[in-house]
Amino acid sequence: MTFAAAKIDAQRVLMRTRRRAVAVSVLSLLLKGVFIVAFCVCVYSLTALPDYRQDVGNLYLYILFAALFTLGLVFSVLFYAWAGASRRRWFYKNAGAQQTVGAYFAKYTFRSFFKSVYLFWLRKLLTLGSFLGYLAPFLLGGAALLYLLRTSEISVPLLVLSLGFLGVLLVLGAFFGFVSIQKYTFVDGLLADTPNCGVIEALSKSRRIARSTGFALARMKLRFALWMVLSVLIVPLVYVMPYYCQSVGCAAKRVLDKKHLTPDTQMPIVFLRLAKSPV
Repeated sequence: MTFAAAKIDAQRVLMRTRRRAVAVSVLSLLLKGVFIVAFCVCVYSLTALPDYRQDVGNLYLYILFAALFTLGLVFSVLFYAWAGASRRRWFYKNAGAQQTVGAYFAKYTFRSFFKSVYLFWLRKLLTLGSFLGYLAPFLLGGAALLYLLRTSEISVPLLVLSLGFLGVLLVLGAFFGFVSIQKYTFVDGLLADTPNCGVIEALSKSRRIARSTGFALARMKLRFALWMVLSVLIVPLVYVMPYYCQSVGCAAKRVLDKKHLTPDTQMPIVFLRLAKSPV
């Protein structure tokens, strides 16, 4: 499967909703930046608070400050995940119908909010673990080479050969690790289409759907890598990011719409007319 059509779909969608897509991208980046700063401030405050124990004097006031900074830490983590999940959901829904900027702040129930946050961080942990698993040969080989360099002498040809082999392991591990994490691409679309779907169920369905699309999704995303790097110098990131996010959203929409076809829509075509369904 290829996703060239998904990029064409994204271009067509952005012709109608480019300003809104840019606004959502900038808004998401700003909110995530605010929550990162808030997280860092809370962590610093909690670590520095014991040094001001004598200055605070009142024990209850000290506990109040500690509780406030702890709550700030928790809420910054929760809403950072919400900002990222809401952006993915917006671009996925925008692939099917034009969304307003306000749709980024679509109402969440208490259950759906924590489900999206839980899925966001669980997905991060799973992708990190999967990626590191593919990089394990490179990491182990690098550790072994470093140990040999510290404990014994290695000839220059053997060192060059070892570094070249490690380079190959790094490239292969990074590529196949990137392919492996594409199996979680469809979880946001599944939750958007079926809000009652559980987190584990969404992850399981996404893995099954992505069995035949991992390499195609990885190739499509890697084509944006150079654009992302050059966007800092040439093209503003806010114009590259909407195209990337919308392409991913359109790709997920295409795959999920195909997977969710009803039996009536999958009836075979015989001589340019639908075959009769069995009685």
